[in-house]
Amino acid sequence: MQMDFNITNSKKGLVGVVVLFVLIQTGLFVLLFDADLRLFVIVLSIVFFATCITAILAPLLFKVEVRGSNISVRTHLGKSFRINPSEITEIVFRTNYYKSRQIVMLTIRTVRGKFRINQDMNGFQQMAEYILEKLENGEISRIAVTADCKRNLSNFVTRKLL
Repeated sequence: MQMDFNITNSKKGLVGVVVLFVLIQTGLFVLLFDADLRLFVIVLSIVFFATCITAILAPLLFKVEVRGSNISVRTHLGKSFRINPSEITEIVFRTNYYKSRQIVMLTIRTVRGKFRINQDMNGFQQMAEYILEKLENGEISRIAVTADCKRNLSNFVTRKLL
């Protein structure tokens, strides 16, 4: 079965970050008129601007593109690499709890780099199915995935683990 899909970050939280950025920058701009605080406000404004740009760009840069047996990855920092399933050396399944909500995460390590995806990302369910399919047909090495990881992935795909 040919599977083509993308995994990207959800853009839900970006609007809030942008609004907060505009409000704080506006407040800092008003403080610029106080001569005693001018240098401090300029430095604080530059640091805050750099931090916000990083917080906005990192989720936008991340992307995993799956086209058949080719996987292209662009990390949060913009580093890109291509792999095929046989190059995967380890898959780690982790469940975290955040605000009384269970979040499933996968860390995928390869010889060229590693990347993490979680269930809040668009395409995560398809990637879980893809990994299980590639495990079954032998494209991903069985030593790259523990029995617990495979069981947890199967449970997630069949909605027993949510």
